[in-house]
Amino acid sequence: MDLIDVAAVTNAGLGAAFTFLFDRLANLIDRKPSEHAEPAPEVTDECNLLDSQLEPLTPRMDILEQRRPEFLALAGSLGTYHRNPERVRPDDGELIRQLSQLRALLEETYGQRITFRGEQRETTGSHVRQRSETVSGYMVGAQGRAAENADIDQEAKNIEAGGWMIGAHSDDLRPHL
Repeated sequence: MDLIDVAAVTNAGLGAAFTFLFDRLANLIDRKPSEHAEPAPEVTDECNLLDSQLEPLTPRMDILEQRRPEFLALAGSLGTYHRNPERVRPDDGELIRQLSQLRALLEETYGQRITFRGEQRETTGSHVRQRSETVSGYMVGAQGRAAENADIDQEAKNIEAGGWMIGAHSDDLRPHL
């Protein structure tokens, strides 16, 4: 688990980062196990906290159910800070540890990295891992806007004639420098 870079996040606003993560947590724990994995309400980064834009947040329901006890425990312990925002301070090591744990769980559940502006870690975006014995049609890791910040890992043992394995497909891909 990467600890949140307190210096970087403090510059952007630790309180806003807390609210951003806690709101995602609240959205997840409100979901019932029988619900389908519909995207969460559109995430807006009004405070310009993230280093890049998130894709629509569609949780993996199997991971959500597996991790629900951890999410509930964090909701309980972070609820005190939510009700008392003046307690959100960068020198509170336990808060930073819990927020970092929450971010790791959210990243696992949504399949996307959540990186705050100024942090020295992988850019916000999706991680795509595809494995196939045989590709006979198209296997695309990420397409459109989702391809911009995706980390794509693909493997196929056999690509048949006419088959295509494409890591990223977009009309506007620029190399990251």
